[in-house]
Amino acid sequence: CNAGSANTERYAHQVADIYLGDALRPEPTPSAVTVPAAALDGAAGMYRHVKRGVAMVVEREGAGLKVQNGPALIAVSATRFRFGTSVAEIDAAADGRAARIRIVPASGGVDIYERVEPATPTLQQLQDLEGAYRSGEAEATLLVAVEDGRLVIHRRLDRALTLEPLYADAFDAGIALVRFIRDGRGLITHMSVGGGRAWDVRFERVPVPPVGRPATRK
Repeated sequence: CNAGSANTERYAHQVADIYLGDALRPEPTPSAVTVPAAALDGAAGMYRHVKRGVAMVVEREGAGLKVQNGPALIAVSATRFRFGTSVAEIDAAADGRAARIRIVPASGGVDIYERVEPATPTLQQLQDLEGAYRSGEAEATLLVAVEDGRLVIHRRLDRALTLEPLYADAFDAGIALVRFIRDGRGLITHMSVGGGRAWDVRFERVPVPPVGRPATRK
């Protein structure tokens, strides 16, 4: 099914119910436990999905944890949490801070997030990302510029997206995640755009077109 409105996970469970009936019973829900404050403090922070690059922020809330703009993490052990209908497993590093989080959805599979540090890029670091980026797949060239101290992407029809820094070389564009890809020498070669049902659409850095380049205001 390729309909954007289709809830494929729900359909899969409905098919399983038809063929399996009550042969599969849900596991009992484990009871919540109290986790030391130091362990909770060590788990708070920003993480990125190792494949998609999507950022996830885990915050302290009262005596527990929650995902920013998401559900609470209910501890069932010192390293295992209920996360909505999923299970989150936290790996602690030697310094006591969580190094990564594995999220196992009820439907199967696993999503791995690794800790990253929130970025506060300097003006020079933003200017290093300026340029033109071309995608044959998307049939578009996007122009990236620094305006009023912030990174902006100019699209067709004179539309612009302002980028908010997340972690190193990664930005939130509101409707998409934008990442800048470096080669072995540390030079920017591509821009990756992802969001919704498409992720890691690559735009190659190309010479800036002689016409239509947006003015850069320092």
